[in-house]
This record gives sequence, structure tokens and C-alpha cells, in this order.
Amino acid sequence: MKTSMPRTALLALACVVIAACSESTSPGPATIQLSAAQAAAISARTQQIAAAVPDLLWLSDSTDFVITSGAQADRIVVTVDGAEKSYYAVGLQRAFLGGNSFATFHLIAFDDASNPVDFVVANGYAPGSGGTAPSSVSGSFGGQSVFAHLLHVTGSSVLDWAAETGTAEFATGTTSRACAALPLPSGFSCFKSTLQAAFTITHVGTAIPEEDHSASLASVTVPGVLLTINTP
Repeated sequence: MKTSMPRTALLALACVVIAACSESTSPGPATIQLSAAQAAAISARTQQIAAAVPDLLWLSDSTDFVITSGAQADRIVVTVDGAEKSYYAVGLQRAFLGGNSFATFHLIAFDDASNPVDFVVANGYAPGSGGTAPSSVSGSFGGQSVFAHLLHVTGSSVLDWAAETGTAEFATGTTSRACAALPLPSGFSCFKSTLQAAFTITHVGTAIPEEDHSASLASVTVPGVLLTINTP
């Protein structure tokens, strides 16, 4: 777990935070189109997370890209410590084509579009072959193919619980029209594309029982974008 707080203070807060996070929340609309104010609030939080958690340095730029492209967010239900909690989620997929092709898949979920404090970030990596990027990946946490984080932002502090055991799977859904006009470098293209994702986190990376948590997501399909990059 990574945080900017002293460990004794963090332990006390962690118990309170996860207890609150685990309570069921009232569901909102099934799909939302983010307003400029909501986009700014999410961007500010992801910048804070990226600065505090080295493994998530990519999060802020990636989230901003999906939002800027005009993607909507769908409501999903994640079971955290045995209780259902509502989030809104978007997906980002990247396909690198060329001599060293590979694909990445990113599910980015937040509890409140106007004032997000709880996040679930799950992602996967799959090497390609023959210049073609894979369209799916599955694996176990602790390896090199799938990863997930439960996060809580409070004030200037970020609490991060990284998945250590469990499994996840991701796949490209339906790809449709080009993204809204964006300034992309040569060799880049962007299309609207849904992301299919599911995971089961049975243990996070801590040896302290009070900080051990679980989470699961039944298979969902969320809106997002597919960014294709042609490399040498």
C-alpha cells in the first residue's frame, strides 16, 4: 500500500474508509455524459493519484484522453468486501502495431462523477505476434498480464490497495465511429470502442489483516476508446 500518510494514522483511516466504501450506494443513471465540471473533477483526482502511486503514472493522461474524446461512462457494480458499491466506468484500449506489437486494456471506475473519492483501476497487457495486437487478455494478479488497484482519496492523501491474488480478463467489444476531433500524432488513430472486463481480487498486497480486502466485478461492457499506434 502506498500513501503519503504516516502508517499509524493510515491504519486507523483505512478501517474507516473501507467500511464506508463497502456500504451499498444508491444507483444513479445507467449512463452519464460527463459535464465540463465533472471532467475537471475527475482529472484533478487522477492527477493526485498518479503523483502518489508510481504504478499509476499513466492514469491521469489516459483518463483525460478518454474524457476528451467524448466517451460516456456506464454505471457498474463492484462488490467490495462482500457489499455492492456503484461506480461509473470508462475503458481505454491501446493497440501498438509493428515489429513489437502489444495491447493494453484499462478499466477506470469512479464512485461520483462530481466529487470522486473512490476509484477502481484494472488493466491488462498482452504481447502480440506478427505485427498484430491481441484483442483480449486474461491472467492472475502477481504476474505480468493483469493488475488492479482499489483507491481512496481523502484530502491530500491517497490510499492504494494493489491486487496480489485473484484473476482478471479483458477483451475488445464493439468498435464504431472515429473519436471526436483530437490532435493526434502521425500514425495514431482513435475509435469509439467498448471494453469487456471482469475480475476477482481475493487479496491485496499487505500482510496486515485490517488492511486486507477483496473485490469482484462480474463481466461488464463499458464505453470507451481504442487508440491504435503504428510503430516501426
